[in-house]
Amino acid sequence: MIINTNHLKDNKNPFHSLQRRDDSFSSQLFDFNKTQNASLLETMEDLEKQNVQKQIGSIVSRLRSGKKLSHSEMAFLKKHAPEIYDEAVLVMRAREQMEQQMKQARTKQQVQTIGMSMTMAGISGIRSDSGKSSSLSELKATLANQFADAYKEYLGTDEYKKKKDLYEDERNRKRDRFVRW
Repeated sequence: MIINTNHLKDNKNPFHSLQRRDDSFSSQLFDFNKTQNASLLETMEDLEKQNVQKQIGSIVSRLRSGKKLSHSEMAFLKKHAPEIYDEAVLVMRAREQMEQQMKQARTKQQVQTIGMSMTMAGISGIRSDSGKSSSLSELKATLANQFADAYKEYLGTDEYKKKKDLYEDERNRKRDRFVRW
C-alpha cells in the first residue's frame, strides 16, 4: 500500500477543504438561526401586542358596562393606553362623587333622587349628542352605566337600609293619628 505524503511536505492540512465547508455551513446555520430568532421575536412581540389589546378591550368593556375598575386595571391602562386611562379617571371620579353624595344623603328618598337624577343626566346627554362625535356619546353612556351601577350597589348596602324612609315615617304618623282618635 502506498501512502501519499505530499500534503505533509507542503504543510497542508488534508482536512482544510472540509474545514472551509464546515465553516461555511456553520455561518449559514448561524444566519438561519439569526433570522429564525428575529422571526420568532417578531411573532412574540405581535402576540404580546395582541394580548395587550385584548386586555385593554376587556377593561374598556368593564368600564363601559358600569363596573368599577381595580387599581391594577387602572395601572395597566395608564401604561398601555393613556388616552383611555384619562377617560377612565374622569368616569371613576364622577362615580366616586355620586357615591359620596349618596352617603351624605339623610334619607332613602334623597339617595333615590341623587341616583335617578345622575343616571338620567347621563342618558339625556346621550340623546342630545346624536349629531356629535361618538366618543362623547360613548363617554356619556359610560357615565350613565357607572351611575346606574353605583346606585344599584348602594341600594344593597346596610348604610342605605339604615337611612330614614320619609314615606314610612309619614305612614306611621297617619296611622298614629287614627289610633289616637
